[in-house]
Amino acid sequence: MSAILECKNLSKSYGGKTALNRLNLTVDRGHIIGLLGPNGSGKTTLIKLINGLLTPSEGEIFIGNHPVGIESKKLISYLPDHSYLDHNLKVREIISYFKDFYEDFDEDRAYDMLAKLAIQPEDKLKTMSKGTKEKVQLILIMSRRAKLYVLDEPSIGLHPSNIVGLTGVMRDLVADGNSVILVDHDTQILSQADWLIEMGPQAGANGGQVVTQGTIPEIAQNRASQIGPFLAGTADIHVRDRVCAGELFALGRIHLSTAVIHTVKPLKVDIPKGRLTVVTGVSGSGKTTLSKVLTGVYHASSGSVCFDEQNVAEIRREELYRDISLVQQDFVHYNFSLRENICVSDFSRREDEKRIREVAGIVGIQELVQGIGGLDSQLGREFGGSELSGGRRWPLPEGFLRTAH
Repeated sequence: MSAILECKNLSKSYGGKTALNRLNLTVDRGHIIGLLGPNGSGKTTLIKLINGLLTPSEGEIFIGNHPVGIESKKLISYLPDHSYLDHNLKVREIISYFKDFYEDFDEDRAYDMLAKLAIQPEDKLKTMSKGTKEKVQLILIMSRRAKLYVLDEPSIGLHPSNIVGLTGVMRDLVADGNSVILVDHDTQILSQADWLIEMGPQAGANGGQVVTQGTIPEIAQNRASQIGPFLAGTADIHVRDRVCAGELFALGRIHLSTAVIHTVKPLKVDIPKGRLTVVTGVSGSGKTTLSKVLTGVYHASSGSVCFDEQNVAEIRREELYRDISLVQQDFVHYNFSLRENICVSDFSRREDEKRIREVAGIVGIQELVQGIGGLDSQLGREFGGSELSGGRRWPLPEGFLRTAH
């Protein structure tokens, strides 16, 4: 059986910075392939090269024996690591658009999956939770009759029960003779792969190569692998000590009481200050709405949110965000510079060069700062700036947190 993907001496550089370094790779048909590695190791770059969104600096790529071009794109259905859909459109309108644009789009399959997931075709994307939006994007990608499905971090925003459903769909695609390449860090979904390809060993110039590849048992036992100990369950994971129940609210509380707002039903809740609190639930259960009510982005229809015994609705936003740092789902502001992204919780600190560089050092983005041309470089290709891979975006919210109280 011929390979679905071949990379020969593939290299890609950005302004003198190496992302892929003479990569050689062959992927056989009819399998789920897991592609993993440290942030910035070249995974997203490779995915974009496969899809013809970037041009190699050197080397060749073949998809089903076709060089990257019109014929290869007919074979690939691609899920990027961020939303690209118009959030003002209804699901029905997006399906109609996909049907017109892709000859291989199966409208019946799309509506069947919508029904199974209880997603209404007349709903607009902007009314949905992040997890539900992810489901819609996955449905659109999976409803094409492609040969190779390329999924860049499909588990983001999905509840563990939803990941079980996703792996079932992937298995069905493979059973029909198709292939799936997924980029992810979640071991729950990676454990479903037939073959793992680990890139690295580090980021940037020290990455962009295949460190190891094989079946899950082989990778789990391979000492060169960084993911192996996590797959084998032998990784040394630090778990911090939890405070005892009697001391949980010793530092104070944030009290919330609200009537109905979007998907949140009437509720009352106390959140302990100075503690790590997790809010979890299935997609669409109200988690994001709750977080936005807590941080003043949404105002409660009735009831109140009190922070240090003061109603959040009565606190000026500039003052509130000096004490509360909000990292939203789409947290990178692509019309801002890197400096402005780091200081998004308090713009008054934009000129505090010492503190900004200290934060950049703490969260480990010095190489990123240098690679894109400095703190004042614009982010976002559509704004004439730099695009960040999925992994390279994640240190930024830690910077947000460290510039707030």
